[in-house]
Amino acid sequence: MSTRTPPEIPPEPAIAATLAPARTSLLPRLLAGLALLGVAMTGTAMIAPSIALRTSGSDHPDYAVIAGTGVAMIALTSLFLAYTSRVIGLGAAWFVLALAYNALILVAKFVLGPGALYQTTFVAGDPLLNVKSPNFFPWLAISVFLAYAAVLGVIYAVQRGRVRRAIGPDASPRSGAVTGVVILALVLGCPVLLFLGFQVVAYGNVVTTASGGAVLLVLALALAAGIGALRQAARTSIAMRDIAILTSVFWMALSLLLIYHVVWVIFMTALIGLWPLKTVAPSSK
Repeated sequence: MSTRTPPEIPPEPAIAATLAPARTSLLPRLLAGLALLGVAMTGTAMIAPSIALRTSGSDHPDYAVIAGTGVAMIALTSLFLAYTSRVIGLGAAWFVLALAYNALILVAKFVLGPGALYQTTFVAGDPLLNVKSPNFFPWLAISVFLAYAAVLGVIYAVQRGRVRRAIGPDASPRSGAVTGVVILALVLGCPVLLFLGFQVVAYGNVVTTASGGAVLLVLALALAAGIGALRQAARTSIAMRDIAILTSVFWMALSLLLIYHVVWVIFMTALIGLWPLKTVAPSSK
């Protein structure tokens, strides 16, 4: 009696796509894409204010140019995400969710944020919102970036726990050490984080009030899209029994957030170099 080896069942197309390149060969390609995205966004942030100067006859930049800058940033991010999705092989569903998440973040950063700042009158010398200080926008960008990163980190931690439960506790053996380092950094940096937290609250209050609450809706939608994108990445990690897929998506999202905030500092610095924000001296009474 002869024994026949059963034929191998080919993997599903969505899972097979993730098998394409080795992980070691992905990093240089992704870093090159991030570098090109950063250069393109920086160029856009530097050119847009000069366009606004030529088109605006008022004491503030044309809001259409501000919105156009946001649209240009979304288009650049779309190209990068399409490239990333193709390189990693995560499929169209992840791309759509990631695009929605990043587009909404860019709307908040490059459309609603600048518009709100130009509709607000600030008090000179305000310790939290001292818009005349050369350090104001860099510190504000750091504050808001940390707030975004914290939320993204919580979403990632939840999805990572889901993947670990599905494929076993050995999925990421060094996670305990990494978590310990993060907790130690947070404890040592508590005074700085406290100040940055107050700055985020003050900035958030200004943008929310000036935008009529629109920024809260945009951020809520971005939160939902971000959860969806990481959930999709977690499903792929479980199917492939490889937590590195979820981790790669998390670091990619964090890298994009960092680029956005660096470019936002360049953009706002260029804008207020042409049109200073409205400030009044504090009352002497």
